[in-house]
Amino acid sequence: PMIYAYEGMDGRPETELTLLICQPVQGQGESPAGFERATLPSWECLSAMHPGSMGCIGQTYARLMHYAGAEGLRPTGSCREIYLRWVD
Repeated sequence: PMIYAYEGMDGRPETELTLLICQPVQGQGESPAGFERATLPSWECLSAMHPGSMGCIGQTYARLMHYAGAEGLRPTGSCREIYLRWVD
């Protein structure tokens, strides 16, 4: 699956952030030109499956943020989206 790893997210569209576009690979070896190999750190997180199109992904994020607030959890600024299948 394709992984988008965001750092520095604060929920405001105007905030600059870092985005890593990742593709899992097996084994060791040289990276193709223009790419680099890295290991994403493990972490504890909230997760949700978003079964719809990208046009309504904000609804899934809203559910996660509502749950986090109700549980007294605070966002860290890190986020990962794992795309099993892309739906426009």
